[in-house]
Amino acid sequence: MSTCRNGHALAREDARFCPTCGADVVPTCANGHELRAGARFCPTCGATSRVSEDAPAWSPHRDEPSPTATTFFASQATTGEVPTAFVNAPRRPPGGSRRNLALGVGAGGLVVLVALVLVVVNLTASHTSPTTITATTTVATTTTGAPLVTTPVQVAQEITQLLSSGPQDRAILQGAIASVQQSIDARTGCGASVSNAVVEIQHVDANRLSQINFLSTLSLSSIPGGARALATLESAWSLSSRIDHDFGVWAMQEQTHNCSLSDSSVASYVATSSLDPISTQIKTQFVTLWNPIARSLNQPSSWTASQI
Repeated sequence: MSTCRNGHALAREDARFCPTCGADVVPTCANGHELRAGARFCPTCGATSRVSEDAPAWSPHRDEPSPTATTFFASQATTGEVPTAFVNAPRRPPGGSRRNLALGVGAGGLVVLVALVLVVVNLTASHTSPTTITATTTVATTTTGAPLVTTPVQVAQEITQLLSSGPQDRAILQGAIASVQQSIDARTGCGASVSNAVVEIQHVDANRLSQINFLSTLSLSSIPGGARALATLESAWSLSSRIDHDFGVWAMQEQTHNCSLSDSSVASYVATSSLDPISTQIKTQFVTLWNPIARSLNQPSSWTASQI
């Protein structure tokens, strides 16, 4: 019968750890001679070891400690006798380093192959005739997937469409403001018209922000005065967006107080009175810059500040 290093007898011949003290087992041959770990035959008498010669090949779980040993080491770790890092520490299967080396070599070969393909593609492109390059059409896109406007004429057309929506939004905003003011003057409280007015003002504000975002993707730097004109329009619309937002805050406050507040008592409404003249001044500067450019690009060129 096999024993552990502390001399305790083992009930099982295939035990690897002592159930009494947790020590590892001293392997012996069939005649009781002590063997080195892993030995299949006894160097003294030639007898086979007690471990079955039909033991299975390596498996992911074969090199793991037995449940009894795991419990023992866990209990010893709490007393400081065994480092916690060694309790149930993962084991690397045999041959792992060779597999990692093979994977590294394979990945390196793939990188080299890709590099060679890129070199061939670049060499082919460099020898492509000018006619072929000219015939190739590339459609640039924005981050949203929409076609990217590049030529001055295309930019001018987009600006024309943006400006064309101005009068309609302005009419909606003015109508919503009038509905709220009528309810205040009537002193009968807010009705459904005020609720609709709040939604309409918010819609105009959201539409203005969308216009500003799209305007920031356009460029007219190739046209004299083009970049300055776009920057001026963006400044004017940014200030208009601030005014739209203030009107929306004012309308919601009136709705909250059942249209009982006077205009002069609401700070957001008072702020619009000081900002509106500045916005009009900047819009006037824009149309002064833009109309000549629009005319040169065959676009409508008679814009006024009240339309922006």
